Amino acid sequence: MALLLWRLWPTLLIAPPKGQYLFDERHFVLSVGDFPDLLWTRAQILQSAGYRVISTNKPEEADASISRNDCGVLLLCYSVREQWREHLIRSFRDHCPQGRIVAITNVPFSRPPIEADDFVYGIEGPEALLNAIAGNTRGSESAGNEAA
Repeated sequence: MALLLWRLWPTLLIAPPKGQYLFDERHFVLSVGDFPDLLWTRAQILQSAGYRVISTNKPEEADASISRNDCGVLLLCYSVREQWREHLIRSFRDHCPQGRIVAITNVPFSRPPIEADDFVYGIEGPEALLNAIAGNTRGSESAGNEAA
Protein backbone atom coordinates (compact mmCIF):
# COMPACT_ATOMS: atom_id res chain seq x y z
CA MET A 1 0.00 0.00 0.00
CA ALA A 2 2.76 2.45 0.93
CA LEU A 3 4.52 1.74 -2.37
CA LEU A 4 1.31 2.47 -4.29
CA LEU A 5 0.84 5.79 -2.49
CA TRP A 6 4.50 6.66 -3.11
CA ARG A 7 4.03 6.07 -6.85
CA LEU A 8 0.77 8.02 -6.99
CA TRP A 9 1.99 10.93 -4.87
CA PRO A 10 3.27 13.09 -7.77
CA THR A 11 -0.07 12.80 -9.56
CA LEU A 12 -1.98 13.74 -6.41
CA LEU A 13 -0.22 17.05 -6.07
CA ILE A 14 -1.51 20.08 -7.89
CA ALA A 15 1.14 22.75 -7.89
CA PRO A 16 1.75 25.89 -9.90
CA PRO A 17 4.41 25.75 -12.59
CA LYS A 18 7.98 25.99 -11.33
CA GLY A 19 8.84 29.45 -10.07
CA GLN A 20 5.24 30.66 -9.96
CA TYR A 21 4.38 30.34 -6.26
CA LEU A 22 2.37 33.43 -5.46
CA PHE A 23 1.71 34.61 -1.92
CA ASP A 24 0.65 38.26 -2.03
CA GLU A 25 -2.98 39.27 -1.62
CA ARG A 26 -3.45 39.82 -5.36
CA HIS A 27 -3.12 36.06 -5.66
CA PHE A 28 -5.75 35.21 -3.08
CA VAL A 29 -9.22 34.32 -4.35
CA LEU A 30 -12.37 33.99 -2.27
CA SER A 31 -14.76 31.97 -4.42
CA VAL A 32 -18.46 31.96 -3.48
CA GLY A 33 -21.27 30.03 -5.16
CA ASP A 34 -24.03 27.51 -4.53
CA PHE A 35 -22.65 24.59 -6.54
CA PRO A 36 -19.89 22.58 -4.79
CA ASP A 37 -18.76 20.87 -8.02
CA LEU A 38 -18.25 24.20 -9.77
CA LEU A 39 -16.48 25.65 -6.73
CA TRP A 40 -14.13 22.67 -6.70
CA THR A 41 -13.42 22.94 -10.43
CA ARG A 42 -12.72 26.67 -10.23
CA ALA A 43 -10.44 26.13 -7.24
CA GLN A 44 -8.45 23.47 -9.11
CA ILE A 45 -7.98 25.78 -12.10
CA LEU A 46 -6.89 28.71 -9.96
CA GLN A 47 -4.62 26.67 -7.69
CA SER A 48 -2.89 25.13 -10.70
CA ALA A 49 -2.08 28.70 -11.80
CA GLY A 50 -0.58 29.56 -8.40
CA TYR A 51 -3.50 31.19 -6.62
CA ARG A 52 -4.45 30.54 -3.02
CA VAL A 53 -8.19 29.82 -3.01
CA ILE A 54 -10.86 29.62 -0.34
CA SER A 55 -14.14 28.28 -1.72
CA THR A 56 -17.45 28.26 0.08
CA ASN A 57 -21.10 27.73 -0.69
CA LYS A 58 -22.04 29.49 2.54
CA PRO A 59 -22.23 33.28 2.19
CA GLU A 60 -21.85 33.62 5.97
CA GLU A 61 -18.39 32.01 5.73
CA ALA A 62 -17.45 34.32 2.87
CA ASP A 63 -18.58 37.31 4.91
CA ALA A 64 -16.45 36.18 7.86
CA SER A 65 -13.45 35.75 5.58
CA ILE A 66 -13.93 39.24 4.17
CA SER A 67 -14.24 40.64 7.71
CA ARG A 68 -10.82 39.11 8.47
CA ASN A 69 -9.47 41.14 5.53
CA ASP A 70 -8.89 38.10 3.35
CA CYS A 71 -8.58 40.31 0.31
CA GLY A 72 -7.47 39.90 -3.24
CA VAL A 73 -10.24 38.80 -5.56
CA LEU A 74 -13.85 38.02 -4.73
CA LEU A 75 -15.10 35.51 -7.30
CA LEU A 76 -18.87 35.72 -7.03
CA CYS A 77 -21.09 33.25 -8.85
CA TYR A 78 -24.52 34.18 -10.20
CA SER A 79 -25.94 31.36 -8.06
CA VAL A 80 -25.52 33.38 -4.85
CA ARG A 81 -28.84 34.92 -3.83
CA GLU A 82 -29.14 38.61 -4.67
CA GLN A 83 -29.41 39.82 -1.08
CA TRP A 84 -26.18 38.01 -0.19
CA ARG A 85 -24.49 39.14 -3.39
CA GLU A 86 -25.21 42.78 -2.55
CA HIS A 87 -24.07 42.33 1.06
CA LEU A 88 -20.83 40.57 0.08
CA ILE A 89 -20.03 43.22 -2.52
CA ARG A 90 -20.54 46.06 -0.02
CA SER A 91 -18.54 44.25 2.64
CA PHE A 92 -15.70 43.46 0.22
CA ARG A 93 -15.52 47.08 -0.99
CA ASP A 94 -15.41 48.28 2.64
CA HIS A 95 -12.79 45.81 3.88
CA CYS A 96 -10.78 45.36 0.70
CA PRO A 97 -10.73 48.65 -1.21
CA GLN A 98 -7.78 47.49 -3.35
CA GLY A 99 -9.44 44.13 -4.11
CA ARG A 100 -11.22 43.15 -7.28
CA ILE A 101 -14.63 41.59 -7.79
CA VAL A 102 -15.11 39.12 -10.63
CA ALA A 103 -18.66 38.00 -11.36
CA ILE A 104 -19.49 34.69 -12.97
CA THR A 105 -22.62 35.14 -15.04
CA ASN A 106 -25.03 32.75 -16.71
CA VAL A 107 -25.78 35.19 -19.53
CA PRO A 108 -23.32 36.88 -21.89
CA PHE A 109 -22.55 40.57 -21.24
CA SER A 110 -20.36 42.94 -23.20
CA ARG A 111 -19.39 44.77 -19.98
CA PRO A 112 -19.09 43.72 -16.34
CA PRO A 113 -22.14 44.17 -14.15
CA ILE A 114 -21.86 47.60 -12.53
CA GLU A 115 -20.81 46.26 -9.12
CA ALA A 116 -18.04 44.02 -10.53
CA ASP A 117 -14.62 44.85 -11.94
CA ASP A 118 -14.81 42.05 -14.47
CA PHE A 119 -16.92 39.04 -15.36
CA VAL A 120 -16.75 35.60 -16.86
CA TYR A 121 -19.60 34.05 -18.79
CA GLY A 122 -19.90 30.64 -17.12
CA ILE A 123 -19.19 28.55 -20.22
CA GLU A 124 -16.15 30.48 -21.47
CA GLY A 125 -13.64 28.14 -19.87
CA PRO A 126 -10.48 28.22 -17.77
CA GLU A 127 -8.55 30.77 -19.82
CA ALA A 128 -11.29 33.38 -19.49
CA LEU A 129 -11.47 32.73 -15.73
CA LEU A 130 -7.72 33.14 -15.30
CA ASN A 131 -7.68 36.31 -17.42
CA ALA A 132 -10.48 37.88 -15.37
CA ILE A 133 -8.83 36.94 -12.07
CA ALA A 134 -5.47 38.30 -13.27
CA GLY A 135 -7.09 41.62 -14.18
CA ASN A 136 -6.89 41.29 -17.95
CA THR A 137 -10.29 42.93 -18.05
CA ARG A 138 -12.72 43.30 -20.88
CA GLY A 139 -13.66 46.69 -19.44
CA SER A 140 -10.28 48.13 -20.39
CA GLU A 141 -10.48 46.51 -23.84
CA SER A 142 -13.92 47.92 -24.60
CA ALA A 143 -12.94 51.34 -23.23
CA GLY A 144 -9.97 51.33 -25.59
CA ASN A 145 -12.19 50.40 -28.51
CA GLU A 146 -14.68 53.16 -27.73
CA ALA A 147 -11.91 55.76 -27.58
CA ALA A 148 -10.66 54.81 -31.06
